[in-house]
Amino acid sequence: MCAKVRYLLAGATLLLVFGLTTPAWAWVETRTKSVLSTVDIAPDGLATVSHELAVEVRGGPLRELELKTSDVDAEPLPDATVTKMSTGQPLPLLVERSADGALRLEIDHERGVRSGSYLFSVRYRTNLVAVERLRKRGGAIEASFIGPRLPDGVDGVRVIFRLPPASVAPTDWACARPSGDSLSAVGSRRAWRRSSSVLTLGFLLRRVV
Repeated sequence: MCAKVRYLLAGATLLLVFGLTTPAWAWVETRTKSVLSTVDIAPDGLATVSHELAVEVRGGPLRELELKTSDVDAEPLPDATVTKMSTGQPLPLLVERSADGALRLEIDHERGVRSGSYLFSVRYRTNLVAVERLRKRGGAIEASFIGPRLPDGVDGVRVIFRLPPASVAPTDWACARPSGDSLSAVGSRRAWRRSSSVLTLGFLLRRVV
């Protein structure tokens, strides 16, 4: 009788262990289809940076996403969201910055998200002067920006600079190229609108084999 009881308890324990560990085996795959980054630069060198990533999710649930940036002083703003494109329903994101500038985007929903297309939106503040992204060159100011690192690649990247009002258009910044060993730019689009002080750079990317 005692042996039978022990056997049943052992069986119940095994069932409980397997029941608890099964969700950890859930399969999930992500692919970033496009990235839109906006850099809003104030006259004092402070900037608000926003990233919008169109991400395809397969499987799930996906509970968090890591965005590797080079802005080690990033101060996340509290309005980050992930929105399912088919429904337009947003969910809040909890954003945490690590020492190397990477942003951990945790989906603030117990079930996470599953297969579908999603738009991840996150904003943060950074000091371009302190991180040496604004430099004087002769009578001009040079601004630089390094976009998020995406090890799995991305089809298209667009960067919008919103600058302090000026009567002179910026020089050609389209020489900038995406960083990374697996991607190179095959074309760029540049647009300048003096009335709103907006410079747009767009890149179409290819994978280097």
